[in-house]
Amino acid sequence: MAVKTFVIDTNVLIDDPSAIFKFDDNNVVIPHCVLEELDKFKVENSERGAAARAMAKILEALCRSSKDACLADGISLGEGKGKVYVKYTPHSPEFRYELSKADNQILALAAETAKPYNSSEKYIIVTNDHYLRIKANTVGVPVEEYKNTNVLFKRNLKKPYTGRVDVFASQDTIAAFKQSGEIQLKNFKTELFCADGTPFGDTVYPNEFFAIFPVDKKNGSAVLGRYDAKQKKIVPLRYANTDMHGVRPRNIGQFFVKEALLSPPDIAPLVIIKGMAGTGKTMFALAAGLQAYSASSSGKGAKKKQQNGYNKILICRPNVTMDEDLGYLPGSEKDKISPYMRAIKDNIFVIRNGTGAMNPRDYKTAEDEVEMMFEDDFITAEALGYQRGRTLNNYWFLIDEVQNATQRQVKSVVTRVGKGTKIILLGDPQQIDNVHLSANNNGLVYASETMKESELCWQVALLESECERSPLAQDAAVRM
Repeated sequence: MAVKTFVIDTNVLIDDPSAIFKFDDNNVVIPHCVLEELDKFKVENSERGAAARAMAKILEALCRSSKDACLADGISLGEGKGKVYVKYTPHSPEFRYELSKADNQILALAAETAKPYNSSEKYIIVTNDHYLRIKANTVGVPVEEYKNTNVLFKRNLKKPYTGRVDVFASQDTIAAFKQSGEIQLKNFKTELFCADGTPFGDTVYPNEFFAIFPVDKKNGSAVLGRYDAKQKKIVPLRYANTDMHGVRPRNIGQFFVKEALLSPPDIAPLVIIKGMAGTGKTMFALAAGLQAYSASSSGKGAKKKQQNGYNKILICRPNVTMDEDLGYLPGSEKDKISPYMRAIKDNIFVIRNGTGAMNPRDYKTAEDEVEMMFEDDFITAEALGYQRGRTLNNYWFLIDEVQNATQRQVKSVVTRVGKGTKIILLGDPQQIDNVHLSANNNGLVYASETMKESELCWQVALLESECERSPLAQDAAVRM
């Protein structure tokens, strides 16, 4: 098989600085304009800055690998690997795209090899930029997406993990489960069945939730449970009837969410909740946080805190314009992140005051109480990118809209979690605002697929039918 040459775009190296080693025995070209972009990013206190610095260390180590190593001539990437080159963009009068843009410089470098007289070597652009792939098509340059960041592709998965399963059982099995509080793993093949009537089997993940329906389907109600991997059996939900600031489950998925959220951090330190808008992800996560860490007023501007093991409620969300761009907003860090927390404040308002109509004076008082929670650091909102390097002990740590975070961001944050901290990842994998991410390679899906075999991770994917915002919201989410 002929050796190929891949031209790597900046976004690939930001997503994965080690990408240059993942093309087997093929050669890799890093355009000079890509190095210039990475050089600009290196000073940023952000995910992008960290990736740029990591890339610099990799290339510098390669340059030091031998006395005569030179990137212009190509440096070996290791035994059985190809070489990595740094090359400049040729200035051809035939190339019509404006070369002031880095993407177009990458395109021009590859386009030069697409000419008939260079048919012996064809450069293949590797990028996650949709428009660069379109431009490449217009000039006849081969182009590929960087699929090593695609979690579903790497794991050869047909669908994402949901953390829940519907099974069917006889009335006798259901009655025995209610009485004994268990269904042993060894009995799954004989007592539990799929919707088509075939035995369920024994392929199950730690903490996977079960909705057990009667096999005769005469009574549609289900009994709910969770697979305990240590005991190798399904056990009943412990917190189904526990109060959570008046927020009550309206469907099966929300019962599962409640169980995961209220389980203590030594048992369930990581909770991943996926679902479309209106399924109650954020509402339940905040209600559980307020339940775990409550506060009561004690005079003007003061709070008397009753802590249940948590020092603080910390709320983060990725900024789709990259966290470093917060620097362009006026004010302090708190001021900068405040616009992104409005949805959080709306949910806290509903939890404390309900959804009924209020007179203007009471409404203003309720709004002031929510604002006071943030001003007194009862609840803290911070940028996701600023959590790098921290160790978070005894925090209720909620990260919303995780589908807009990169895999590196999620890894960086989850590995910051200290003792006594419960971290909750929320998001909708289909609602991506980050142009460099897709439904298959975002941080939420990455965390879900890589952690599903861990006994420390509890997951729930809420269904479209479990949207509870309003009939219109549910209908629009499905249709639009």
